[in-house]
Amino acid sequence: MYSTKIYFVVERSDFPLAELVQVFDAAKAGFQIALLPEWLRTEQPEFFEGCNQPFFLHHEQVNDAFGLRRIIFSQTWVDLSDEIDFIGYVIHTILKHYKSKSCVGFEVIFDCSEPEIESLGGCACFITSHDVEVMSTNEWLHSKKLDYQDKLEDKKYNFS
Repeated sequence: MYSTKIYFVVERSDFPLAELVQVFDAAKAGFQIALLPEWLRTEQPEFFEGCNQPFFLHHEQVNDAFGLRRIIFSQTWVDLSDEIDFIGYVIHTILKHYKSKSCVGFEVIFDCSEPEIESLGGCACFITSHDVEVMSTNEWLHSKKLDYQDKLEDKKYNFS
């Protein structure tokens, strides 16, 4: 069985953390537009277009005397490929709306109960108000192997 595990923490920052929870709760409820923050419903009524199945992301809120301090997100899915892009898009949209100088990053683990090397790996996502970047460890490793082969063919390495 394939599984994907994600865990990330969003600390208090220059955007309302509660709105991040609100968007993920709307996705969990079957992509209910009415549950989105008002500005998001108004600015992007098509926000959930293309989303097919409810999206479940467990979150734990940690509060202090000043209110919501951080949110810990975690989940295990059978397949997470579409959700990684969605999580990045959600966070980017909120950061962009609030002209945030914050950044959010998370790592994802791909695992399998069978010993298949192609099933293992992961990715990382780095999000700002300007951009979302996702890096797959499998793609990175494949790229490195190709670069190395090119250098061997061009005789850029001396083995004598």
